[in-house]
Amino acid sequence: MATRAITPANFPKSYAELRAAVKVTLFQGQRAADHAKVRRYHETDRLIRHHVLANQDRADYGAKTILRLAPICSSTAAFCSAATHSTAYSQFGPRGPN
Repeated sequence: MATRAITPANFPKSYAELRAAVKVTLFQGQRAADHAKVRRYHETDRLIRHHVLANQDRADYGAKTILRLAPICSSTAAFCSAATHSTAYSQFGPRGPN
């Protein structure tokens, strides 16, 4: 996502240009936020899945781990998604379904 600096030479001269520039900026910002959210979900899932798989020989370790992590998770939706995928994908091994 390349951005260009706003200078007097390329500053929007009309309302239509301003509106188009604002739309592009908002779209790029939303796209970056969505990408960061997906990365956060993936990384949370990866960390939990690898930890649970490394300790799968201990009975109910995965369920207890998820319950213990719940209070420190900053985003319930991200945590629930990662926890659900971790337990669902544990049958596939550390790389998930391929």
